[in-house]
Amino acid sequence: MLLFLLYGLTCVRLSFAVTCYKCDSVDQPAHCYQTANCQADEICMVSQNPKLNGDLFFNLGCFAKSTCQYFNIVHGVGRRILVSSPSSITRCCDTDNCNKDLLCPGGTCEYEREREREREREREREKRERRERERERERERERAG
Repeated sequence: MLLFLLYGLTCVRLSFAVTCYKCDSVDQPAHCYQTANCQADEICMVSQNPKLNGDLFFNLGCFAKSTCQYFNIVHGVGRRILVSSPSSITRCCDTDNCNKDLLCPGGTCEYEREREREREREREREKRERRERERERERERERAG
């Protein structure tokens, strides 16, 4: 009877609580391997935070459901995230070990960082081309004038 009761309590706990990745100040969510069992009133979260030098660090773990509802409503689930954003970003989810991929598909933000670098290179290239066209027009005016 005692064994049945313990088994029943274990099943009840598992049905209400989730397991989440839990790490502090990792450079990528993919580098988090430790897990934690959340309390019944908690769900998984990941936050992206900027360092002073512009790099990012991530915190993963359990978070109060009520607080997570605020973040998901204010910031909007699925909102595109620019890595160059100076503010912190927090996302929550409510299934086991779901917090590794919330901000960075595949658990790594390198893809988004590379896309942002590529966009910056493209903007710089466009600026150079614009300056070159302006110089060429200036030369043509000098020749005509």
